[in-house]
Amino acid sequence: MASVTQAQLLWTQPEQGPREWALYRLDDNNNRFLMSYFSDRYRAEVLAQHYESLGHKQTYYVERAL
Repeated sequence: MASVTQAQLLWTQPEQGPREWALYRLDDNNNRFLMSYFSDRYRAEVLAQHYESLGHKQTYYVERAL
């Protein structure tokens, strides 16, 4: 599985504060998997878009963590 390197990110910062956003993967059998938590929505959306661009059957989406 391909991964995002730190060099591919626009910027990084140490995780601070609550992890308010969650990145999920939805596979072609409609199974939902939590991939990671993020403190800001932007970083979660960037990673979701990266995974979507890989062209697999899975769908990636971000929503507020519970």
